[in-house]
Amino acid sequence: MVNDIERQLRARPDTAAWWGLGGQKQKLGQLLRPLLAEHFGWPNDHFLPDDLFRFVFWAHQDALDAESAIEQIEKTFGVTVSDADLERIAPSGTLGDFVDLISSLPCARG
Repeated sequence: MVNDIERQLRARPDTAAWWGLGGQKQKLGQLLRPLLAEHFGWPNDHFLPDDLFRFVFWAHQDALDAESAIEQIEKTFGVTVSDADLERIAPSGTLGDFVDLISSLPCARG
């Protein structure tokens, strides 16, 4: 599965325009994409808002990768993401859903 996701990411052009023009979602998406690519070792940050959260947060190493990524996101954006929110998004939510969640939390900045 990881190889398929990596192949798709390599084939995509830059996806910045898919996150909208201006606004909070675009700003958060622009900050989040490279953070996730670096943290999980993806070949680039060409994520789309419709990419499934569970695939973007795929743990290459172990289950602690996703947990440490959430901690880094919380620190970067000055928010606290609850376990209940993650459990709601993880099964079938998208990266766009996660960005919407972050922007709805108190103290979200981008």
